[in-house]
Amino acid sequence: MKNLFLYLIFSLFTIYNLSCHSVFRSTNHAIENFKKDTIYLNEDLKKQLNPVLKNSKRINSIKNWTIKTKSLWETAEGGEAKFYYKNGKLEKITTHYLSETFQKLTVYHLENQKLSFVFDKYYQYNRPMYYDSIAMKSNNDTEVFDFNKAEITVNRYYFLDQKLTYQLDSQDCGAPFSNDYLLETEKEIKKEFEYLVEISNHVCD
Repeated sequence: MKNLFLYLIFSLFTIYNLSCHSVFRSTNHAIENFKKDTIYLNEDLKKQLNPVLKNSKRINSIKNWTIKTKSLWETAEGGEAKFYYKNGKLEKITTHYLSETFQKLTVYHLENQKLSFVFDKYYQYNRPMYYDSIAMKSNNDTEVFDFNKAEITVNRYYFLDQKLTYQLDSQDCGAPFSNDYLLETEKEIKKEFEYLVEISNHVCD
């Protein structure tokens, strides 16, 4: 009951902030236009990743989705997964996890039921969401919770032939990752993706 209450309060708080700050205003618009992606990619990478970019552009242009929703409880305050279908085919999955100290949105693009592209945006709060002026004073602190002060990390993952080919990290300035790192990251992403696909098979209309 406590977790549910916190989730409801945080959800209302988030909705208020999002309407004011244009953050997560709509899951459908969580991934920026792919024109913004391409500025981080040199010509060789654009050519190599063109199938991924083309597929995501196709998905971003789809309207009139059939959407199924499922609650998630991997974090204390919970979250939500949405499954996007077009003509009965799963094309996109989004997850939004909430916590007292962070929130995370992830978007998965599929091509022929396989993983093509993943985008995630992580907000690490400056203080826990309940940290008000009373908590600040009692801890001899100088800050209260302020959504605008959250540290934001954005990652993009590009898959070709079911392999993680390239990762773009907002904190790495486009520096390439080692093959071992990509392989380990690929395993983690696929594990979560497969879990979500399994969930989608049991979500009622």
